[in-house]
Amino acid sequence: MHGVLLFTDPSHRIIKHYQSIAQEQLGETTLVKEHGASDGRFFAEHGSVVILQKPTCDGIHGPEESTTIAEMEEIYNVYKEFALTV
Repeated sequence: MHGVLLFTDPSHRIIKHYQSIAQEQLGETTLVKEHGASDGRFFAEHGSVVILQKPTCDGIHGPEESTTIAEMEEIYNVYKEFALTV
């Protein structure tokens, strides 16, 4: 229930690299501020750069939450390219 706020510097080289891959594969992307909680805050507290991205989905955090395999494949491909080039 308690922890530091998660902040990721949008000008960090890792963020810029990730965003360039995402834009190349997904088209236009936007960095946004979000509310909510993430375990990423505990990693950020120790200096990790945290990137949160989700597929387009419906019914988030509810019994009807869903996405498509195609959406998951798109994000997987971004993650894979990023992991191979960072």
